[in-house]
Amino acid sequence: MRKIPIFASALFLAVAAAGCGGRDSASQADAAASATSATSAAPADPQAEPIVIERFDRAVMAYDSLDRHGRDSIAEAYTPVLLFLGGDNFNVDRLMSDIRVSQAQKVFGPDVERYLPDLFSIETSLGQLRANMAGELPGLQFPRHIYGIVTPYAQSIVVVADTSLLLGLNHYLGASYPGYQGYVENYMLPLKEPRRVVYDVAEALLAMRYPYAETDGSTLLSRMLYDGAILAAMLRTVPGSTLQSVMGYTDEQMRWAADNENAVWSELARRQLLYSTDPSVAARLMRPAPSSALLTPDAPGRIGRYMGYRLIESYLQHNPEESPAGFLADSLWLSPSTLRQSGYGK
Repeated sequence: MRKIPIFASALFLAVAAAGCGGRDSASQADAAASATSATSAAPADPQAEPIVIERFDRAVMAYDSLDRHGRDSIAEAYTPVLLFLGGDNFNVDRLMSDIRVSQAQKVFGPDVERYLPDLFSIETSLGQLRANMAGELPGLQFPRHIYGIVTPYAQSIVVVADTSLLLGLNHYLGASYPGYQGYVENYMLPLKEPRRVVYDVAEALLAMRYPYAETDGSTLLSRMLYDGAILAAMLRTVPGSTLQSVMGYTDEQMRWAADNENAVWSELARRQLLYSTDPSVAARLMRPAPSSALLTPDAPGRIGRYMGYRLIESYLQHNPEESPAGFLADSLWLSPSTLRQSGYGK
């Protein structure tokens, strides 16, 4: 088995760059969750135009074989990518050559082509996401271009100046991809499936438009409410999504969370963690991890995120007129009255 370096994070990096303007199917786990999770999941829109993912990874491999006109065309077509990778002052020929011989491109380039030769399913889902976001969140600007790249970085999604999105295809080669073994933690492998692209893009765009501004007084509760609002917005915009799929949980993890929700809430309250301002508390309950061991080793990772969604879900049941832009506003997750208004636990 070939062992290769791989960055495990599936987070995104938002960058303001000056001057920048294999078919997969839904998992059985998602199908099972859709029968048991009460959500406002966005349906697939058969009229939505698919988004074309522009394959910079292929342009890199073809560059040396092109004449000057072909190379100039690539430089023009992929200017945002080149600016991000090379900075304001770069030589296109040298930069493309450096990328082509880079370790990331040599290792992942052939496998991206092998495992993801056809992105139609992903492009269709992204087109539906764009249509749903336009309806639910008209103030959110969807990128005009999405570029497929092979990235050496830990971030799988890079938003460049609101207008372009760089998609690290080598982060989505499937949980069973041999190159991940030994380099990606087991709990992260389910997040490496091609179908996760639309979820990660949705979350990146939502977090870009509605960022969480952490302060010294930020509490675990405020972070839970924020993440819960992001999940609620994803359920309204990601086609065919369920609470299980936006959480990235397995069947077993979802069952545990549902069966132990009251016990988790009681433990958070008993240990006075809800109003903790210790950043490490939020990190241990909100970020991807094998488990939420701060509460109990049996709890799946990101259990605080699940609880945050349940709080927002309860809030929306008591405030059905609230729009996505409203429940994503910082006035909601920073307000001391939101918990009371949610009626959760009563």
